[in-house]
Amino acid sequence: MGAKKSGPSKRARDLDRQVRDIRGAIRTHWLRLGRVLAQIQEALAYRELGFDNFQQYVEARLAISPRWANYLVCMVRKADRFGIDAKQISRLDISKGLEIFRLDDAKKARQLVTSTIRQDTSLKDVKRQVAAALGRPKEDEPQSVRKVWHFSPSQWAVVRRAIRAVNLSTGSDSETYAVELICADYLAGIGLDAGDDGESQAA
Repeated sequence: MGAKKSGPSKRARDLDRQVRDIRGAIRTHWLRLGRVLAQIQEALAYRELGFDNFQQYVEARLAISPRWANYLVCMVRKADRFGIDAKQISRLDISKGLEIFRLDDAKKARQLVTSTIRQDTSLKDVKRQVAAALGRPKEDEPQSVRKVWHFSPSQWAVVRRAIRAVNLSTGSDSETYAVELICADYLAGIGLDAGDDGESQAA
């Protein structure tokens, strides 16, 4: 007979506990960061600090993607609007929280937050449930939205210059990503969440 397998050692259990404790702290700090960034956006404090826009501030101070920062801000704003307290949100992995708060249905979002925490739902399943709630049966292969824009020469000169400026500042050569960041920064400046559908009122 083979030797009976013993359980994990005390050291292994202690290290695992430390990882889980740190994970909880990371969640809390990401949430705090999103809340402070939301206040910076609302007060346009980045301008007082010498930055032209929120994107520049985030990149200089945090070295994170402005898109990620806007997603955090959107998450905390929606949590407040949906009546979901910070303690509950802090028990979610940030990636799951960001996915859930793509929803504009407060009741469905609250249900998903609760069930995800209780069942420790995988990110893949969270994405599937969010996709279903949004009316898309599959989230694995999201469909791109194709738009054709027609600009006058003077309009295109402005748009092209803005896209190039974003490409230079982010290191990305994607025009789509550049347009997204420009739009997200504008929405932030007037107090709208990046995930709003355009019918919400400015804060």
